[in-house]
Amino acid sequence: MKFDLSSEQYQEFHKNMPIACVDIVLKTTDGKCLLVKRDNEPAKNEMWLVGGRAKRNESLAETAKRKVKEEIGIDVRNLQKVAGGYETVFKGDPFGHGCGTHTINTCYMAEVSDEELNKVKLDRLHSEFELFSFIDRSWHPYVQECLAEAGFKYRADNAFIPVCEPTLEGNELKYITQAVKTNWISSAGEFINKFETKFAEYCGVKYGVSCSNGTTALHLAIEAMGIDQGDEVITPTFSMAASTNAILYIK
Repeated sequence: MKFDLSSEQYQEFHKNMPIACVDIVLKTTDGKCLLVKRDNEPAKNEMWLVGGRAKRNESLAETAKRKVKEEIGIDVRNLQKVAGGYETVFKGDPFGHGCGTHTINTCYMAEVSDEELNKVKLDRLHSEFELFSFIDRSWHPYVQECLAEAGFKYRADNAFIPVCEPTLEGNELKYITQAVKTNWISSAGEFINKFETKFAEYCGVKYGVSCSNGTTALHLAIEAMGIDQGDEVITPTFSMAASTNAILYIK
């Protein structure tokens, strides 16, 4: 039998005791995390994980599912525990009793389908939600730690602008593993056909041709356009050698 405190009982408990909470790292199908902006204390106006206090006789997993439903109105799948034993201490509190907020937290992770993502509806305690690919160092240390434990990375603090920064945040590992297991790692296979078909659809053309690398693709495009010696081809000044090498292949 689940048991819940009255509002007055909870305020008194909040004033005098730590609160057991469950927070959930919500991961979308393209590998991003969903955070909400809090409208109440503690952590008001901060990007935060969906989550909240557990009820008596309620398992932590049940709490996680309930809080996701209450705060953003959706169901999640593949719920799994990330870590426990976190602690947060805030000076502010949601009731104005002046004693701050002390929580003992357990972090879970769950997947959000595209269908559920389109159904997100925030409760009155949150003003917006946003999807992120990387951990922001300006967020609360607890949020950063939970996301790091769930496998999210910090954006590299490079002093230079990279020519190319690969984005591997979706199903790349899953598809590569499938290709290796089926022994289709070169020249043919279901993924090449799927890519060519979807790329052609995206471009609004009849056919798409995949290439082994970017240089080959540029060379093929130049040949298809009929560019010849003496023609002017303009390339970016900030690029890699392939941009000009493909032009130099013209004889």
